[in-house]
Amino acid sequence: VKTPDDKLVAIYELTRGAYESAFTKRDLQIVLAVTAWMGVSITQNELYNSLMREQDLTDHLLHITDIYHCEYADVDKTLSDIAMLAREVVGAERCNLYVVDKESKGALIVEEYDQGSSNQELFKKRTKKTVESDGSVLSKVLFNKQIVNTHHPNLEVGPEGELVVRSLLCVPIICDKTAIGAIQMTNKRNEIKFDKKDEETLEKFSTFCAINVNHSKSHNRVYKSELQNKMNLEMAMYHLKPCVHEREATNSSRNSVTSPDQFFTFGWSPTQEDLPRVAELTMCLFQEVFGNKFMHSHNVQNFILTVQKCYRPNPYHNFLHAFYATHTMANIIIRNQNFFSEIERRALMVAVLCHDVDHPGSSNIFIHMKKHHLSELYSSSPLENHHFAVARLIIDQSNLFKNLKSDVYEVLLQEIYNNIIATDITLYFQFIQELRQSVDNKSFSFQEPSDRRLVKNFLMLACSLSDQTMPLPMGKKIADRIHEEMFRLGDIESLGGNELLPCMDRDDVDMIPEERIQFLSVVVLPCVQVVSNIFSAFVAVEENVKLLLEQWKELVLTKDQDMWKPQESYKS
Repeated sequence: VKTPDDKLVAIYELTRGAYESAFTKRDLQIVLAVTAWMGVSITQNELYNSLMREQDLTDHLLHITDIYHCEYADVDKTLSDIAMLAREVVGAERCNLYVVDKESKGALIVEEYDQGSSNQELFKKRTKKTVESDGSVLSKVLFNKQIVNTHHPNLEVGPEGELVVRSLLCVPIICDKTAIGAIQMTNKRNEIKFDKKDEETLEKFSTFCAINVNHSKSHNRVYKSELQNKMNLEMAMYHLKPCVHEREATNSSRNSVTSPDQFFTFGWSPTQEDLPRVAELTMCLFQEVFGNKFMHSHNVQNFILTVQKCYRPNPYHNFLHAFYATHTMANIIIRNQNFFSEIERRALMVAVLCHDVDHPGSSNIFIHMKKHHLSELYSSSPLENHHFAVARLIIDQSNLFKNLKSDVYEVLLQEIYNNIIATDITLYFQFIQELRQSVDNKSFSFQEPSDRRLVKNFLMLACSLSDQTMPLPMGKKIADRIHEEMFRLGDIESLGGNELLPCMDRDDVDMIPEERIQFLSVVVLPCVQVVSNIFSAFVAVEENVKLLLEQWKELVLTKDQDMWKPQESYKS
């Protein structure tokens, strides 16, 4: 009986008695037809059984892997289950598993898994094994990434002579073209040696071992990173506390601090004498908006001093910039208390104070261009997302809203997040388009959540730009700080031999007035006009912007008269 591929599987012998007639040609044809059918049937049955075994094997392996990846079972147990299943499928007396731990001086240090006394499970040995490049079976597999399939009577004797090795099959566990381990089978049951099919089967098992070993290593790296992050966070939270001297100085002057003249007007800006007490003036703003009760029942002082500490000493994106924005926001809220809910007032004041906290002195465009880790962490508005993350750390550390219920607290955090994200200047034109659509459709309403959100977006943007609305000479100082920050980025780029954007080139300082005019005309003035149309008191800021525009235009006309020295105003 032959299979369709001409493999002999059986011999079929038919006999007749001495007194019976001989077999005829017809009998031969019948027998040939039957044996041919038998050969095909045997082949089909073998294929079916093989497919069922493969399916059963795949199901077992997927089940083991699914348990490991979904529930994160112990990796040692998972590898043991895979290896023991491989032993049963291949039909070996014993199995061993080796996982490379590290490389040391040309040798590999491996963790060895061996069968226990019950022969039902693999156990990791406490002592790691050193594998030299000496031509041994394990050496060939791990260093040369080759399969070793050998047989010989008394090839090797195990510890204390407990196992005589007649045949051995060892297959590398490959991951990313590197041998990360090996799976070894010893003594094929009822056979002289392991065959090619056993090699193929064990290779499949090694693939699943590789998946689980690699996943385990990745999981361990992630787990260790999480632990390191927790340690870093603990350290950061400890150092986030404000300086003791600043707290004491603020406490001593807290009861005697008085706000400067015209402090609660949009045109006010701090003098040189006011700069050392900007944190105290910020507390004045919070007190004016929320009242004494809020200040006493919340850790506002601790919060403000911590925020101040977390602003970097950038030329422009520093705590003074945050103070300007907070001063503008407070003046709007004071004049429109009934427009905002309590949650909105808290979210706006906290967000505007923190909207640039820990600013690195660069832009989102620069961060994306340089593939900074913030651009990998956040797909859009990376800086603003980072500002919120830092703000939340400070809020939690200072227990600013410790008395709020958890559901209210989550609503407040979402409001703060939305407010800070709104300060991404690249979203400005999107906001303008949304506002125009709402107005054109005559559907704009302060009671509509989406329109109300839009108003707060413009309000946050206007406040973040408010220091750029100051007329000259203060407006010139602010412009110099902005461009000094960009010039510093340009200095870094120059050292790297990279091409500079025009705004980063110190040699183009003469173009600052034109750039200011364009930015004020295209971004600042339209934004301020939107806010002044909603909050009438903001018209004063709009008038300042128009005045500043005229002053910059005049400077453009007279800059050839040697009166444009941006660096001097910055240094002052």
